[in-house]
Amino acid sequence: MRVFVLPARIVVCLASLASLPTLAQTTAAPSAPGSDLEEVVVTAEHRAADLQKVGLSITAISGADLARLGAADDAQVLQNVPGVVLQGITDGPSAQSVQGGGGPPNIAIRGLGTPSPNTVGAVAVYEDGVLLMGGGANFYDMSRVEVLRGPQGTLYGRGATAGAVNYLTNDPNQQFSASGRIQYGSYDLIATQGTLNIPLSSDWSVRAAFNQIRHNGFFNNGQSDENDISTRVKLLYKPSDAFSLLFGVVAYKSDGSGPGQVLLTTNPNPSDWTTKLGGGSTDSISYRKTYVDLEWKLGAASLTYLGGYQTTDSTFSFNWNGFFGFSYLSVPQPINQTWTHELRLASANDSALSWQAGAYYYGNKLKTAFEPGMPPATGAVYTPAFAFAQSFSPTSLGLFGELTYAVTSSTRLTGGLRETRDHVVETQTFEPGGSGGVPTVYDVKLNRLDWRARLETDVAADKLLYGSVSTGYRPGGFVNGIKSENEYVTAYEVGSKNRLGPTLTLNGALYYNDYSGFQNVASIPDPVTGALNTVLVPLPATFYGLELELVAQFSPNDKLALAPAFESAKYTKDIVAGGFYTNGGTIPNTPKTTLSGSYEHSFALSSGSRVNWNVDAHYQAATLSDFDPSNYMAARQINPVFQPSAYTIVNSSLSFAAESGKYTVTAYGKNLGNTLYKVSVYNANPPSAFVNDPRTFGVMISAKL
Repeated sequence: MRVFVLPARIVVCLASLASLPTLAQTTAAPSAPGSDLEEVVVTAEHRAADLQKVGLSITAISGADLARLGAADDAQVLQNVPGVVLQGITDGPSAQSVQGGGGPPNIAIRGLGTPSPNTVGAVAVYEDGVLLMGGGANFYDMSRVEVLRGPQGTLYGRGATAGAVNYLTNDPNQQFSASGRIQYGSYDLIATQGTLNIPLSSDWSVRAAFNQIRHNGFFNNGQSDENDISTRVKLLYKPSDAFSLLFGVVAYKSDGSGPGQVLLTTNPNPSDWTTKLGGGSTDSISYRKTYVDLEWKLGAASLTYLGGYQTTDSTFSFNWNGFFGFSYLSVPQPINQTWTHELRLASANDSALSWQAGAYYYGNKLKTAFEPGMPPATGAVYTPAFAFAQSFSPTSLGLFGELTYAVTSSTRLTGGLRETRDHVVETQTFEPGGSGGVPTVYDVKLNRLDWRARLETDVAADKLLYGSVSTGYRPGGFVNGIKSENEYVTAYEVGSKNRLGPTLTLNGALYYNDYSGFQNVASIPDPVTGALNTVLVPLPATFYGLELELVAQFSPNDKLALAPAFESAKYTKDIVAGGFYTNGGTIPNTPKTTLSGSYEHSFALSSGSRVNWNVDAHYQAATLSDFDPSNYMAARQINPVFQPSAYTIVNSSLSFAAESGKYTVTAYGKNLGNTLYKVSVYNANPPSAFVNDPRTFGVMISAKL
């Protein structure tokens, strides 16, 4: 393992940040209730803790902030988090991946994302503590979203190489409540939401919620539309503060025309949402999840069990700008089943030594097929030219432990280990005419030991300085018959968290990631035949950057947030044998600069009601969207097709809230500048791109009992 030492001036800079004087000593105390910043509680380390007291880079987005966004998608929710780039596509179900149709979005954190369709993502995505393998329309009846940046290999395990995202929904409680919302907007958007919470007895309570979204396509061919409905029911049994048992059920159904593509034949940077591809494709997804969450306090320790079962049935068909001269593609996934089990035992006292240990199991069965052909006649059954069928059966078992020891009253040392054993079985069959063929079976067993070491100290009562070294891995397997080893990272981070009085927080982190185990799977089309040649390329790389987050409550009516991030990511070795001159080359999804900011102002009316105005903006510098071999040849000329331009997205909303708090009316606008940028590029001949959503407006009316 290569050891990287942070420059002394950087450490001194962060230490100076932690020793800034408290602004409350020089400014007047807030004169009205609500002018102080609220404490944000997170469960990133499986314990409830003040975000400002956790030595990790964490961003928390509250349910209230999510509610004002309207029919929010992942891009708008996550784009303001420093270090995060969403690799997904336009509105509607996310891109196909090993997780299956309608699976979680492909997210890149600090430069590491999902390099190819059949590799496990580098960001572990959870919903209510259970690994999220499908679904959609998640942003309703939310408590918060937590984004953890940096490897989370000890507590979150496989697939948390770059970090983790937790979607946390509201649990049942002992207060009766009901709420509803109706929304209308651009492209004939109609969306409804509803929640109902009922205390059944002193021990039992139930909470039900639903979210429905429908709008026409953003493209002239009707694609990138949405027709989703999701329901969630939670039943909680809590006879005492020492014991709780939660049962959850989620159902999601989507039936749209799928995402649209813009051809890049004449212009590598498209200017509008017009496409020459035909419409009429479908993207049908049916998803179910059941899960249980048991919490039991046993005196000196507490026991937690989280178990879940998920199944997805999807068919992803669309007019395709693909290879082999075919213009239509169907990707059925008749089987996609996932089981997860996690058992944890944790200390329950506030002594100098706290600990947790547990075991985790993951099992998945997935069957899918890649079926290109020509568009079927209206009402006709689709007959593919051939089928490339695949079956995946990955399983994983992990044992983990982590402890924290208070060396002094202000200094703590944390260490953690996780041993994981993966078993991947894959069957591939080439079927001429869409049926038949001889299967080829691939079988591999892999194991990995991850660890974390962290030292943190309270420089003052509201100022934390920490340094950590941690590892993470992405499990290996097979992509089109090519074996990939475990991909691993060693990450170094120094950070500071500061409350500068009751109205201002300033957090910063400097990181360096050694990806000596970085690799990429590239599907390269033959320039003559168009046939795909898949190659596995070992690409050692280094990433380093700086992230800042500032939140200021200037007055009871004014709040400002800023989040700049700076990153440098380069390959560190040429792969001359494969013709890749990558040394010093740019890595996809690593913009050198991003800047996000938001401002909120509240107007008090004489009636006691309030009007709230919010505006947020996100700037991202130009960065490669995908790994393309043509960018790393000896000539080192970047292919403009894979170089999205820098862009800025601005959103705004204006809300009227009645004095009673029983109803709210909100008008909003998204992507006010109608900015278009490429999210990902389809490496075909000619190439095409998935792009972001256009400008939309809408109005929401919300009411509650």
